Amino acid sequence: MVHRCRVAYEPGIMYGAFSYPGREALREAVRVRETSVASRCPFKPTEEWERITIIMLWIEGESSSSIARRIGVSPSTVNRWIRRWKQEGHVFSRCSSDGVEAVLVQELQRCTLSLLLDATNMIHTQVKMLLEKRAPRGAVVLEAAVRGGDGNVTEEGLSRSVDHVQWLGGAWQCLVVVVVSDDPAFLAAFAHLSLRRHALRWSTRILFLTRLSLSHLGGLHGLLSTRNAMLLLITGVKEVMRGNVYMLVPYVAPHTRPVRVASWDTREGLALLSRLPLFPDKYRKFSHGPELLLAIQVIPYHTMRWEDDPSVPEGRRLIVEGALDNVARYFSKALNFTVLTVMRATYSSRIRYMLASGRTFGTKLPDGTWTGMMGLVAREVSTAPGFIESTEAIRDKNRCVGLPSASHALVQKAAPARVCGA
Repeated sequence: MVHRCRVAYEPGIMYGAFSYPGREALREAVRVRETSVASRCPFKPTEEWERITIIMLWIEGESSSSIARRIGVSPSTVNRWIRRWKQEGHVFSRCSSDGVEAVLVQELQRCTLSLLLDATNMIHTQVKMLLEKRAPRGAVVLEAAVRGGDGNVTEEGLSRSVDHVQWLGGAWQCLVVVVVSDDPAFLAAFAHLSLRRHALRWSTRILFLTRLSLSHLGGLHGLLSTRNAMLLLITGVKEVMRGNVYMLVPYVAPHTRPVRVASWDTREGLALLSRLPLFPDKYRKFSHGPELLLAIQVIPYHTMRWEDDPSVPEGRRLIVEGALDNVARYFSKALNFTVLTVMRATYSSRIRYMLASGRTFGTKLPDGTWTGMMGLVAREVSTAPGFIESTEAIRDKNRCVGLPSASHALVQKAAPARVCGA
């Protein structure tokens, strides 16, 4: 009896001996029927979808002999691929999923979980299965690849996933996003797209899970410092796995090293290393006293004038007097930041404002961008104190003071948060 060798090639991006096979191959792997070992060509190598199916079934608890019958290979072949999968450096084991649960134990009880997984390797099979079971409020799994077939970095693979995350953040009041990858290009592309599209609200908690060292994570600086985000770095091998939890405070220099706020290992569990809780309110009060650039428009009942100041490179500084300046100084004292004033690139020692182009509040252009003061805020060039109408599409803020006649807000750079009514 002659048996034809079945070849089921599905293109994917290789990561060691395993790759993400695409939806067709996964559906085929799930539907695969038990086959006699004798029906398989003796020298036919295992294919990608077969390796992935072996790992998926093993994670679900199926025995090696049962997997061998289902795939049509010998038990020794199944055991060999399981050993290789353990040894090839795939990012996370069952223990690292326990570390994620330890960091998110409180959030998972009340928030919906969204997993964004790097589709270029097999880490999703384990992290997805374990965390889905530990999210009582439900879980949404998104898989994306950041590299094209030629190996170059592309944003196309992440664009749709970032759009989904943005939609989920608007649909649920409490959302936890876990981004899993060992690829610095994947992580940097996600951070860049999320910031550019304002996809992450302050109510959305983001946890990055990776084995990369801090020196390879410079692309995450902007997102880690301005959003409600933390970083879990996994280290260690085999039985003992360890991790460190990091965060960045807002308005720090790009080279600033993240602050380690907690440690975790498989034996001792999670231990806080500072007075800061996990996912702290970073905008309540700044411990390092940053200097903020404030955007301003020309408005009634305010005066602006230039004064000579030899202490600044330009030799003069802009003086603003009025209610908005009082509001800015009040917030600077309460939140511990220094208010600096400038018109364009003119600096002073204490006050710094940027007068918006056209000296107006701003209007929305056909391409979705904004001019004027709101353009500076939307592009995250500056922060703006002001009397701003309640328009969700153009403002992101997380500090609101309600008054009988208006809503006075300090619109903060890159800090999406709740909308305050008038």
